[in-house]
Amino acid sequence: MRGRTPDKTSSLGFTRIDVLGQTRKRSLRFGLILGLMCAVFTNLDIAGDSYRLIDKKELKRAIAALYAAEQASDWTAFYGMMSPEVRKEMTLAEFLREKESRDFRVVSWRILRLVPLAKQLEAQDVESAASAAMDVLVERPDGKREQEEDQTDYWVRVNGHWYWYWRGWPAD
Repeated sequence: MRGRTPDKTSSLGFTRIDVLGQTRKRSLRFGLILGLMCAVFTNLDIAGDSYRLIDKKELKRAIAALYAAEQASDWTAFYGMMSPEVRKEMTLAEFLREKESRDFRVVSWRILRLVPLAKQLEAQDVESAASAAMDVLVERPDGKREQEEDQTDYWVRVNGHWYWYWRGWPAD
């Protein structure tokens, strides 16, 4: 194709401009692949800005125990699964008083995904931290059922145990 003018066509019917377009497409593809590779490698947390998700199976068991306690309205058990830091801020009696005004019950739940959290917690003894995106179905006193959208539970691992830290929604 060298030496041909832009308006001439090759034996395959491509003009020089088409060939340059292919080169641009290859460059674009290479750029996209390079970008995806960078995204993958940054999720590996080479810089150490996020916690490593330790013992995922145990975290799933802790989540199941927490939701079982919540479904059974066993608030004492639920309180025992709260992080030591949170329990320092609220006594069991205060927590039980707060739960008296609860106007729904959990019907069903499932874990959508577990994601390691960025290292932003101040507690020195946190070994790992993760968010658990949840799919939760609740029932109101009038029998109406609602799907809780974007419910996320936050968990911390302290001294070899996973503890519930907070519940929120990404929009919060």
